[in-house]
Amino acid sequence: MASYRVTFFKHLVSSDGHPFNCPQRTIDIRSAKDSDRAIKAAQLRYGRLGHCYDWRIRADEFRLETIGDMSDRRPGVQGG
Repeated sequence: MASYRVTFFKHLVSSDGHPFNCPQRTIDIRSAKDSDRAIKAAQLRYGRLGHCYDWRIRADEFRLETIGDMSDRRPGVQGG
């Protein structure tokens, strides 16, 4: 199982008219079978933390990073 980091962004426009993506929240999913499940879990958690039923109410997009693979680790061995 892999670990993932999902960052949610809102599209905004700066005071001088330039568009930019403003990070809203980052959610770490410690273990998921695949990236699709990690995304779904992060979307649900983001909605719950933001007190809304749909993450798209508060964010416009997300980015996914793989931050580790639990299958590479042996029990009792720390590091990574």
